[in-house]
Amino acid sequence: MVHVTNGHFLCGNNIFQQIVLQIIQLPASIILSSIIICIIVRDQDEKERGKAVYIGRPIFAVPWPASHCQSLVAGVTSEAAAACSYSCLLPTGNQNSIPTRTRTRTRKHRTSERLSSRVRAMERRRRGGCFCLLAVAVVVVAAAAAVGEAKLSPDHYRRTCPRVESIVRSAVARKVRATFVTVPATLRLFFHDCFVQGCDASVMIASSSNDAEKDAPDNQSLAGDGFDTVVRAKAAVEKACPGVVSCADILALAARDVVSMSSGPSWTVELGRLDGLVSKAGDVTGRLPGPDMQPDAITVLFDGNGLAVHDMVALSGAHTVGFSHCARFAGRLYRRGAVDPSLSPSYARQLMAACPPDVDPTIAVDMDPVTPTVFDNKYYANLAAGLGLFASDQALHDGAASRPAVQGFAGNQTLFFEAFKEAMVKLGRVGVKSGGDGEIRRDCTAFNSK
Repeated sequence: MVHVTNGHFLCGNNIFQQIVLQIIQLPASIILSSIIICIIVRDQDEKERGKAVYIGRPIFAVPWPASHCQSLVAGVTSEAAAACSYSCLLPTGNQNSIPTRTRTRTRKHRTSERLSSRVRAMERRRRGGCFCLLAVAVVVVAAAAAVGEAKLSPDHYRRTCPRVESIVRSAVARKVRATFVTVPATLRLFFHDCFVQGCDASVMIASSSNDAEKDAPDNQSLAGDGFDTVVRAKAAVEKACPGVVSCADILALAARDVVSMSSGPSWTVELGRLDGLVSKAGDVTGRLPGPDMQPDAITVLFDGNGLAVHDMVALSGAHTVGFSHCARFAGRLYRRGAVDPSLSPSYARQLMAACPPDVDPTIAVDMDPVTPTVFDNKYYANLAAGLGLFASDQALHDGAASRPAVQGFAGNQTLFFEAFKEAMVKLGRVGVKSGGDGEIRRDCTAFNSK
């Protein structure tokens, strides 16, 4: 079955249901380009065999490219395709006419010409038949609305690359075994990507003129292991499913996997993102939280991405496995010759020993001094003890709006894990690209050549 401008379909009941499912999985823009109302005709012979024959007749249509026709047929099982008679015709003649012939003969039905003739005769006589209108358009349009809202689905690659999650997980596991830095590096990469022009892997682009997102000052501290993780996972996926899975989706899966591989929670990742077509260093400015920002300012950034204060506090918990270069927090130790009083004195001495004023700029320290390689809720307990590495971390404990969540997560790891999972799913929906706004890159570090 394929419905295009002047097309029609002849299918049994089960096959019809399969095809409707295929239609509603198409992009909303395609679905909304056609409205179908079908007449269900059941004659005595078919009724005895427990089958129904559907004759699809477009009452409104606009041109539907042959590529959509082919992709729809490809999505139906081979058995279904063999049992259906379909045609993809160019828009000719009366748009409301039903063709008298189809291009394909079926094994289970008479030829479409004889069947069409019989149906026309039945319509004239209305003999022993049951005629009813099936408003497929209503179902399809309703599904289109749902697709338009969500855009993402955990089953997006169920047919095109069913092993994508296991392939990515294996690549990530190898990288984590090689270096634990992979965990915070990949997680932070996902956050930095989504907060700048949405989750579209634009942070992965390497520019010869050093003017891509990754070249912005706020992204200079992103560890190379995060980029390498995505590149390796993409290479493995390409071997199994070339040109199918976006780098943005691979990064989302990798972020989930590094958390679960460090004793943290796991969650269902929604898929179906496209890779962005733009990556500019200038777009980064003002879009990422800084180490000295106060909760109110950070809240504004999160709110602009559809994330509430509760989400902000939960996502900040990623610092339980993070690390930072000394320059990012040196001001709390040496500014105006005094240590930030919100720091624990013993913790301040520990930091000053690791980060003297003339420290090598490549030196970094763990953000969680208690359990730096375990994804847990110690980060929040650390804040209560004055062990927050960044001023922005410590301010979460002191802020009236954020303190309840900090205290709740500190006392209940399960509560933190559930909030973190929910926040990561919401983060993954930010600025998702679709249609002509994106592509599926062959190389995550470069746009496809046109």
